[in-house]
Amino acid sequence: MISISNNASLRAFTAPELVVLLGGLAMLTTILPALGKAKAKANRIKCVNNLGSIGKAHLGFAQDNRERHPWQLTEAGLLNHGGRDANREDAVPKNWNLNIERIWTCAAMRSELQTPKILVSPCDPAAQVSNELIQGNWRRYSPGGLKLPRQGLSYALHLGAQTMRPATVVAMTRNFDGDDAKPYTSPIGFNRFGNPLANPGEPPQSVTHIVPFGRSMQTGSPNARFIGADKTSNTRTMAGVMDGQGQLVMSDGSARQSTMGEGWSSLANMLRGHRNSRGGHTRGEAYEGLTRPRQ
Repeated sequence: MISISNNASLRAFTAPELVVLLGGLAMLTTILPALGKAKAKANRIKCVNNLGSIGKAHLGFAQDNRERHPWQLTEAGLLNHGGRDANREDAVPKNWNLNIERIWTCAAMRSELQTPKILVSPCDPAAQVSNELIQGNWRRYSPGGLKLPRQGLSYALHLGAQTMRPATVVAMTRNFDGDDAKPYTSPIGFNRFGNPLANPGEPPQSVTHIVPFGRSMQTGSPNARFIGADKTSNTRTMAGVMDGQGQLVMSDGSARQSTMGEGWSSLANMLRGHRNSRGGHTRGEAYEGLTRPRQ
């Protein structure tokens, strides 16, 4: 027998005690994975709620701007929200309303969003710290001033979204692959140089632009898919969602979880409905490009 400082003696486990111990360990190995899955499900639900709030914010902005999202603003809208002067190219960065780092910085969008906390997903822990920086500087952001650090953003904005096309996608989690973005065609109201009209009598023309941090989710492309941290390790993945999992919000206000495949809630079905929608400020198929935050 070995003596220790408190004069207690060491002894081996009895058979009943060993059975209880092993049973407890077995229960832990069953319970812990279940708890992990439950937390992941809860975080996806919270993420859907964030996207719902983002969708409402963009709808509110559009309703105050003749059903135009920031990326659909005419020259008058750009002047109102960006302070852009057609005679001063350095006043506000060109194409700020197509840039994920600046779209949410205009005062009207900040007011609609209310808090930048909804711009980070609970499924995206890597973005939490940078989002706290955004929260601290929230009132200082503007299209011509500070831009949002992309590392604090979990969601991409779909530049094909239109309020008068309910089936179009407004925003989605950033964990997607996709293809190179095609040039974006601006709404009518620009001159041949791509600047807002300085002279109201000048003939308006549509102009194409390269989308900052652009990516395209083209219907039918094998690259139009959500990527998961369990399959790929790169800056596009989000630790809390697995391969084929993502969340998005539509122009009809519905926010939902999406998966791969061909079901009602599948990404392929959502993208198909987006592309084939009609109406609004443009003709033909909806634009399929997004501006996405890169981590």
